[in-house]
Amino acid sequence: MCKNAIQLVVGFLFFLSSQASHSQYSGVIDSLQAVLSNDTTSRITQANIYAALGLSYRFQDSVKAFEYTNLAQTFSREIKYNQGIVVAKLNRVLLLADYGNYDSAFSYLKAIEPEILEIGSENQKAKVKHYFGLIWDRKGAFNEAISSYKEAEQLFIEIGDSSELFWSVNNISNIFHATGETVLALEYNLRAIDIAKAIDDKEALSTSYLSIGTIYTNLENREKALRYLELSESIGTSIGLDDIRGYSLNERAKLYIDQKDYQKALPLLEEALMLNRLLKNQAEESLSFERIGFIKYKLGLYDQSIEYLQQSLQISRKINDQYSKAWVLSQLGKTYLADGKYKNSEESLTEALHLANALEIPEISAACYGSFALLYEKTGLYKESIASYKQFQQLSDSLTNTKKTKLFAQLEAEYNFNAAMDSLKYLQREESNALKRDLSERKSILQLALVGLFVSIILLIIIYYINRSNQRAKIQLLHLNDRIEKQSNDIKQKNNRLNKTNHELEQTVKTKSRFFSIISHDLRNPITNMVSLSGVLAKHLNDQQKVSSDPTLAAFLEHLETSAFQVTNLFDDLLNWSMKEEGAINYEPAEMAIKEEVESCISILIDHATKKSIAIETDIENNLMGWLDKNSFRCIMRNLISNAIKFTEKGGKISIRAQTDSDNLKLFVTDSGIGIPKDKMKTLFIIEEFKVSRGTNGEKGTGLGLSLVCDFVKMNKGTVQVESTTDVGTTFTLTFPKHQQAGDMDELTQSSVA
Repeated sequence: MCKNAIQLVVGFLFFLSSQASHSQYSGVIDSLQAVLSNDTTSRITQANIYAALGLSYRFQDSVKAFEYTNLAQTFSREIKYNQGIVVAKLNRVLLLADYGNYDSAFSYLKAIEPEILEIGSENQKAKVKHYFGLIWDRKGAFNEAISSYKEAEQLFIEIGDSSELFWSVNNISNIFHATGETVLALEYNLRAIDIAKAIDDKEALSTSYLSIGTIYTNLENREKALRYLELSESIGTSIGLDDIRGYSLNERAKLYIDQKDYQKALPLLEEALMLNRLLKNQAEESLSFERIGFIKYKLGLYDQSIEYLQQSLQISRKINDQYSKAWVLSQLGKTYLADGKYKNSEESLTEALHLANALEIPEISAACYGSFALLYEKTGLYKESIASYKQFQQLSDSLTNTKKTKLFAQLEAEYNFNAAMDSLKYLQREESNALKRDLSERKSILQLALVGLFVSIILLIIIYYINRSNQRAKIQLLHLNDRIEKQSNDIKQKNNRLNKTNHELEQTVKTKSRFFSIISHDLRNPITNMVSLSGVLAKHLNDQQKVSSDPTLAAFLEHLETSAFQVTNLFDDLLNWSMKEEGAINYEPAEMAIKEEVESCISILIDHATKKSIAIETDIENNLMGWLDKNSFRCIMRNLISNAIKFTEKGGKISIRAQTDSDNLKLFVTDSGIGIPKDKMKTLFIIEEFKVSRGTNGEKGTGLGLSLVCDFVKMNKGTVQVESTTDVGTTFTLTFPKHQQAGDMDELTQSSVA
């Protein structure tokens, strides 16, 4: 009986201290009390039971939790049970952290660390590092938290404790997710899944799937988010993890909030609120209140919104969640502002801004400055409004630059990770574990595809943001200037101020254009390497006959190659565009063979035409010459042929022919594609129009290439015309001077001097 009791209690202690869920404590207390009431229970087992009961009341009754923990420490000291003393002290650290007493938890852990290092087990020594990470994590000091978690991770690996190792890896993944390091978050999540499967821990596996679902929720990838959230919830339900459903409901509701489908989000949040309240999961309960309050704000129900947000704030203060408190206060200030309660708004925004600055959370600080700008405008404090708006704009620009920096760091980490996968050491590890090898290969393909997708999306967002943000800034400054002019007679001072601001904006636009040019140029080589790497990967997998046996992998490879090619073309266009905008492209016309240049462009794109079974025909005389700038002519033809391939169905045809007379050279690029709708013809060559079009195979286009075509044709003293019929095809007609024009020599001379 004594041996069985010890095994039971040790199992409970391991289970309870490893971040077990709220819902799994209900049956533990009765089982422990039953063992404790047995007369044959040893004194060591009694000490372990007291420690286990302390953790059992962790989310039920804080008074009893500390009472049993203190009793475990006192009783262990009386019977000189060193391991029991260490367990009780570590449990006390965990309880202090759970109840938001982070400074006390840190000080206490620091004080007992030497004792644990002297008499504690190897597992307990590793737990000291893990608990330091846990405290830093909850205080929002993420760099210190990751450092401590990684120390714990190494120690758990050395002693072979995979169960505790999972939680260190999982928590590192959560921090990377919270700080926007998506690639690293997914990488650590995949490691956590490997560990959970290896030890057959369904709770850990459910937690990992939940984390991945949360990542895809924030990325607004609804399909993948739902898949992982449902998988997590299914596993959690099968083993009685009710709180997993509470987490999942909140995340599923966020998906609908992002789609502005508030009617579907509300029932999920109300169910999550009831479930988390029942399970006493206060952090998730606060989150449910906050999101319901946000929806009520969006629906214009300001009184109800304020009520829910205040309840969320009350819980955040209770559990000392500084990040949540700052965020809820900023939303509360915004709601008070919309409801016309300006004093309450100012108080909430002031406290939120103070917290955000102290915690170094620029997203919340920016939101507060934006609300302050509107608040001061409504109350007639226009100078303060302008100052707040400038702070908002400065933080917004800084956040944009930070996101760019993080993106480039993620790309570098991704490249290094894939290089490691090709090393001999990794291959040997693959050979010893076939299942792990297969999962790693799939992860590599997924990550490469994500890089291509992320780069395309981010670059399009940058272009859109640069244009739109400058337009919004100018409009808002003009509105503010009109209102200030009505209140003041000092017209000269205000005009000077406005002129200065406009000059700063022009300098900002020039700086951003130059910065964008540098980014496009510096990223081209890594993207070209990615194209080469995708080809090597495809050949490697084909050699191993994995593609033919796995249709899904074949589809991934085809999508990867297509995405890589599109990204490379996009970078070429972006680089040409940025150089053109800066005036860095020289016009150097010379006599050249037209057929040779056209066929050179076709050779670059023939593989992609072949994949769609598209025939490309040319009808150009061998000795046909033209007076053109070679670099810009190649860009023109490459974009027109690429567009023709993109918008032509499989089995279609593209023809390129030339005609000449005494003065002019005409080139006709004709395809049998889907044609161009009439409503898009007027803006076909205008880059200011934000447009996204899809090819016949779902290829994505931005219209940047056709804008370059128009500009480069004009640079070569030519014209471009378009004729198109829907479902029949399109013909681009290019007309250039056949011989050297007056003034070309002057331009060449100026170019060489420059």
